[in-house]
Amino acid sequence: MPKSVNDTQSKKNRTVVTKLENSVRKALALASSRTKDMHELDSFSYRVDWSNFPNSLMVNCHLTDQIQSENLTILEEKLIKIVQLSLLKQGIKFRDFRKNITLLMTP
Repeated sequence: MPKSVNDTQSKKNRTVVTKLENSVRKALALASSRTKDMHELDSFSYRVDWSNFPNSLMVNCHLTDQIQSENLTILEEKLIKIVQLSLLKQGIKFRDFRKNITLLMTP
């Protein structure tokens, strides 16, 4: 029984999505290892709509409550740079990283 075009296309899409998801996870793992000495950072998370990748990729930097508000801008710049470089190493590039990377305070 021959495979339909939809089955073949669906398998290709799953393969591409799996590869992209692995790249995002590797990038965030690299960013986590580079920020292990930053006690203000708790973790990274992400959400994405794979049909609109990479524009839909939203990376969240979860911060602890140990951060001083006057240091927030400096920390934000450092984290954006680290995440940006980690994603670039995996071949993921945004038009404007500030729209795709946000800081969140964990209660």
